[in-house]
Amino acid sequence: MRLTSTTALLKNTCKPFTNEVETLKKFGFEGIDFELNYRLSELLGKQWQEKVERVAQASYENDIPIVQTHLPYFWTIHDIGAQIPDPEAVKEAVLATEIMGAEYGVFHACSPENKEDGFRLTYEHYMPLIEFADEHNVKMLIEIMPDTYNYPVTVEELCYAADKMNIGVCWDFGHPNVNKYGLPNSQADMLRYAGERIKALHVNDNSSARSDEHLPPYMGKIKWDTDLPVLREIGYSGDFNYEVLAKNMPEYTIPLVAEYLVKVGHHLMELCS
Repeated sequence: MRLTSTTALLKNTCKPFTNEVETLKKFGFEGIDFELNYRLSELLGKQWQEKVERVAQASYENDIPIVQTHLPYFWTIHDIGAQIPDPEAVKEAVLATEIMGAEYGVFHACSPENKEDGFRLTYEHYMPLIEFADEHNVKMLIEIMPDTYNYPVTVEELCYAADKMNIGVCWDFGHPNVNKYGLPNSQADMLRYAGERIKALHVNDNSSARSDEHLPPYMGKIKWDTDLPVLREIGYSGDFNYEVLAKNMPEYTIPLVAEYLVKVGHHLMELCS
């Protein structure tokens, strides 16, 4: 098990596709989850693949692999509760994931106004993209969501969708913690239900007050010491990947936050490996 982090931790420190790789290596992480929540051709211009290749080269030179990416989750319908990610942006991100050598690309399902349409729309929208990803050596993973997104917000919905699409899942610890569906059921029980479908993690905390805060562990209300050993129980063999966001943190605090994450991360990995 490797200790890895999203590049979103560096949002106030590094501009996209600059020195994220070198910075996360310096902080002590062993792998990278690269944030790709945008259409690369719009962010980086027509030569976007060359910039992705430079990131891949930096990953190789610094001996820190890019192990997964987060595919675009901005939507073509902008009202909360009705979200359909842009398929062309997803395709570009899948190609970037392949160039970077990452195994997994995590995606958000379609989230329609009528919750009952969630699986149907997700299946119709994403199956061609999953097939496209397979052709480019990328395994797409569906993520458990907070209930502001409508779908999938229960572990049953998540696993049903994953099984029907023949893919794995990414478990975001923060999302069930803010769901009315997640309480009083324990996350430990949900992890057991998902079992071997879990291929990747988004490790973050929150206060469970209907806000997906993406805090460092032990700064919210998730029961890490009882939930994480279940990963060992179900045979999880992936990375221990942080998705802690720094959107409200001033730049000078990021090295301190990273130091905390690395020290706590090694303790938490002992619980689940």
